[in-house]
Amino acid sequence: MSFLDELKRRKVPQTAAIYAVTAWVIVQIVATVESPLNLPQWADTLVIVLVAVGFPITLIMSWVYDFTGGGLVKGRQPAEQPAPAAVTDAAQEQSVMRRSGLLPNSIAVLPFENLSPNPDDAYFAAGMHEQLLNELARIRGMNVIARTSVLRYAKDPQPIPQIASALNVETVMEGSVRYAGDKVRVTAQLIDGTSGAHLWTENYDGDLSDVFKIQTDIATTIAKSLEAELLPETRAQIEKPPTDSPAAYALFLQASGSAFAERPHEAIALLDRAIEIDPQFAAAHAAKGEIKSMMLINGFVAAPNEPEALRDLERSAIADADRALGMDPNLGAAWNARGLVNQLCWRWKSAERDFAKALELGPNDPGALSGSALFLADKGACDQALVLARRLMNVNPLVTTSYTPMVMVGNICRHPGESLAAARKLRELAPGHAGMIAMEGHAQLGLGDFAAAASAYRMAEDLMTDATGHFLPAIIYGYGIMGRRQDALRVFGRYKAWAEQHPAGAGGWQFAYLGIGEADTAHEWLTRNLGVVERGEPDAGYFAFLVLKQNVHDDPVLKQPRFRKLFNQIDELARSR
Repeated sequence: MSFLDELKRRKVPQTAAIYAVTAWVIVQIVATVESPLNLPQWADTLVIVLVAVGFPITLIMSWVYDFTGGGLVKGRQPAEQPAPAAVTDAAQEQSVMRRSGLLPNSIAVLPFENLSPNPDDAYFAAGMHEQLLNELARIRGMNVIARTSVLRYAKDPQPIPQIASALNVETVMEGSVRYAGDKVRVTAQLIDGTSGAHLWTENYDGDLSDVFKIQTDIATTIAKSLEAELLPETRAQIEKPPTDSPAAYALFLQASGSAFAERPHEAIALLDRAIEIDPQFAAAHAAKGEIKSMMLINGFVAAPNEPEALRDLERSAIADADRALGMDPNLGAAWNARGLVNQLCWRWKSAERDFAKALELGPNDPGALSGSALFLADKGACDQALVLARRLMNVNPLVTTSYTPMVMVGNICRHPGESLAAARKLRELAPGHAGMIAMEGHAQLGLGDFAAAASAYRMAEDLMTDATGHFLPAIIYGYGIMGRRQDALRVFGRYKAWAEQHPAGAGGWQFAYLGIGEADTAHEWLTRNLGVVERGEPDAGYFAFLVLKQNVHDDPVLKQPRFRKLFNQIDELARSR
């Protein structure tokens, strides 16, 4: 950044202009009232001297300090630096939060209102909303609230200050989209989160082919309004049209609006149609890879008697991501897809590289933050892991998946207080969800409050359904840690019945057998786990394995040489590829 740019960023020219005007007004007033008030002749001279002396002092103050609603504070640092480390970003972020109580340079973009005459075109507004968030997420100097945390306000509109307070942001954007034929009209307005005052409003009209430019204009205007500095490479990525085909882009938006997680097969079919129109549509290939990586995590096609289905899904997700990166290496979605798959398939060296690249390109991406936080915690890089887990809760504060990493990272990194706080937020967001209640039990276990842990586990048992049965092994193990073997045996029987119809995974069985005191059988399952790692297969008990490997609860059985030997073999093998 040049010296002139730095002067502008610190608002020194604006301060000088305001001071000059104010000084002139003061001198004129003194000259006017000098005679009526019988002031001495040297009064106007004194005022001029004081004004002249104050001018350089004011410029220095403008360079060093900011005048904000919270008072006089040290001048802000540039919003985006060339390549800041994750820990540096977090330190700056926490400093601002202590000062103002809000995330710095922060925005929540509310779901766009659909004004299209055809109700079937509602996907267009939803898709544009998601893609705008993706563009904003590229800007490192901004805190952009994730889509999943703002979706609730589409059905539950609230006053802007109330939304801003709930999401801890400075500004809120709302807008509308009208799509008819090949014409598009977008209205966007940026609103101050505290006062509710409109900071700017703009209408955009154009053909379908103008959608890319509209999204770029909105993103750059927001960045400028929040004083987030766009690096040249970031601006180039935002301004680059993802495809030359408006028809392909419409299908891409429809896939985005069809909710990847809820209807993945429908979204993939739409993306395939977009790729048929434009085979070089890199973002569509990346989206397919990301959808499939989430399917792998959620086990949509997993069944105990179909292990090859997971392998096919893994290979397909990597192929889609690699195809996208071959066309555009700066697609964060593709790097994130690779990171998720490689993490689950025991290719941790590759996953580390993939997540680092995904975070560089999309520092607000919840998937990259989540995967990286858990990976770094397991690696022992706890300071970085905690920073990312905290950031995830900030940028996506109203969904449960933003707090589960902190429950695990807090336990692994011996920060039980943060783990419990995240677990309590989970229960607040999903009060009747057995898994979220079980997570609070795990956090209480980490703090040594066995009574509270047991109470949470019993409540989770009562609420457990077929869809949440994968939480049972951790409850079994928790009971075992507390010496409540009969409780552990009771839940073990339930887990065995559940596992007959669902993928349990080697990690899940290790949890379960350790919980009922059968260390030898648990060791056999750990040996099988080594085979899974050697073959590079995804395992439904992956995260259970991570907790056991770190021996979060200081289990003396897991300290035995035979267990440590296998854990070390798995760790060494996974980190080598």
